[in-house]
Amino acid sequence: MTLLFFSPGSEEGDRVAERTDSNEHQLTLLLMLKSYQRMGCFPKRVEIPDMVVDLVRRAVDLPEGTLPFYASEKTAKNHRMLVRQRVGVRYDGKWARELAWEAIRSEAASKNNPADLINVALEKLVEAGLELPAFSTPDHMASTVRAEVNAGICAGIWERTGEDRRAGLLRLLDVEVLVPGAKSPFNRLKQHAQRATWSHFKRLRSA
Repeated sequence: MTLLFFSPGSEEGDRVAERTDSNEHQLTLLLMLKSYQRMGCFPKRVEIPDMVVDLVRRAVDLPEGTLPFYASEKTAKNHRMLVRQRVGVRYDGKWARELAWEAIRSEAASKNNPADLINVALEKLVEAGLELPAFSTPDHMASTVRAEVNAGICAGIWERTGEDRRAGLLRLLDVEVLVPGAKSPFNRLKQHAQRATWSHFKRLRSA
């Protein structure tokens, strides 16, 4: 079913045939159109499976052996513009990056999973009718912002912690090196909670 999504309709095939001057350009433009409709971006030729190329070629009755390629970058640029007009999006890399940064920063304090932040950014770009950037762009943004937010949270906690408590936190990592098999007090914090009994509570208090 997913593969059939790339099959162009008769109207799409006719429109593309009117806008192209060779079988190769016709096939390439159709692949760009169907790929964009499916993925929201323009894939590189090597990223398009051969079975998809064959499916599109056969759907519009192009000769066997027709391969997708552009004779010039100018033609490729014009075809990307045609696809954007067809699907109703605009290409504005600067605005898209600014909008993505803004969306991620606004949600970073309440969302810790980078995938959630990336989805927020993509939703905003789709709402604005902008072409989506390469996945590496919002991925880098989410990682950068999360690192900044986490550092700020840790710094805030550290600032609100008194000197005595800071020293206590650092002591959690101390290990008696002269005791074989000794573990730091931090190891206790990693243990699973046991049954909520009075005897267990007293053991924790005395530990």
